[in-house]
Amino acid sequence: MALLFPAIFYGQDSTHVITVRDITPRQSFLPKLKGELTFAPHYSVETGAGILFSYITKANISVIGDISTRGHALLGVVGSHSVAAGKWSISYKGYFAASSLDFWGVGYENAQNDINWGIYDRKRGFVQMEVLRHFTRHFHVGPSVSWDWARWDNLEDSRTSALGYGAVAVYDTRSEVAAPQSGIFFKARQRNYADFLGKPFYISLMQFDAYCPVWDGGVMAFDLYGEFAYGDVPWIMLPTVGGTERMRGYYKGRYMDNNAVSAQVELRQHLWETIGCAVWAGAANVWGRASAFEMSHTLPNAGVGLRIKIAGGTLLRLDYGFGKNGQNGFVFGLNEAF
Repeated sequence: MALLFPAIFYGQDSTHVITVRDITPRQSFLPKLKGELTFAPHYSVETGAGILFSYITKANISVIGDISTRGHALLGVVGSHSVAAGKWSISYKGYFAASSLDFWGVGYENAQNDINWGIYDRKRGFVQMEVLRHFTRHFHVGPSVSWDWARWDNLEDSRTSALGYGAVAVYDTRSEVAAPQSGIFFKARQRNYADFLGKPFYISLMQFDAYCPVWDGGVMAFDLYGEFAYGDVPWIMLPTVGGTERMRGYYKGRYMDNNAVSAQVELRQHLWETIGCAVWAGAANVWGRASAFEMSHTLPNAGVGLRIKIAGGTLLRLDYGFGKNGQNGFVFGLNEAF
C-alpha cells in the first residue's frame, strides 16, 4: 500500500503542499516468516536418542530445538544473510541448552581413570555473530564476536560468563556443504575473551578439510582440526575431543585440556540408488602446556557408517566408532560429519 508523507513548505501565502515521497508498495515482513517445519531423529553417546526440529523461514532464519532421552534440551536461532549486493554476509546463532553430562576432569590422566567419573547437570547460553567481507567468491574475512555463559551444578569453579571478540578467515571451494565431492575448506579464527570472573584468555581455532574423487562413486575426505587455549581459561570452555563429527565413538568432553588436535581420513562410497557407506580412521591428542605433549597419549579412532539420501539432498548418517580402551559409540544424524 502506498504511504503518503506530508511535507510542509512555507511560501508567501503559507500554503501547505502535500507531496508523495514514496509510492513504492512496502511489503510486510510477516510473509518472510512463513516456512517449513521438519523433524529428524538423532542419537549419540552424549545425548542419547532424541528428536531435532527446525523451522526454516523464507527470510533464511531458522528456529531449532532438540530434546533427548538423557535430559538434553536445546532451543536456538540460526541465520545467514547476504548484504551489500553480495559483498558482505552476516551469520549468527544463539541457543540455550540444559544437559545431564558425564565428567571426568581436566587432562588425559583424569579421563583415563573411571574413578573420576560423575554425572552433572549443565546449563549453557551462547550467542555468536560473524560479519564477513567477500574479497573473492571463495575467500572471506571479518570480525567475530560471541558471548558464552555456562554453569555446572555441584562443581567447583563451575560458572563462567565471557565476551569473545576477534577475527575469522574462511576459504571455501567445496562443491556443496552437506556432502562435498571435491574442493577444500579452511577456517582460522582468533578470539580474545574478557571473563568477568577472572583474567582475560584466548582461544585459537584452525580447521582444514579436503575432498577428492578417487574412482566412480568414491570420495576421499580429510579433516584436520585444532583448538588452542591460553591464559586464565575457565575449564568449562576448554577444547575437547569426541562427539558426532570428530573422534566418533568417544564421549565428547571426556578428554579436555588447553590444547586439542584431531585428524581423520574417510573414504565415502556410493553403493546403489540412494545408499552409500563410509569407513574412516583418525587420531587425537589433548595436552596442557606445550612441554606437556605426550605422543603416548594419542587417542586412536576408526569406524564404519551407512549413508541414506532422502528428500532435498539431505543425508541420514549412521556411524559406529571405536576408540581406546574399548570406548565406542553409535551416531545417528544428518549429513556428512565434515
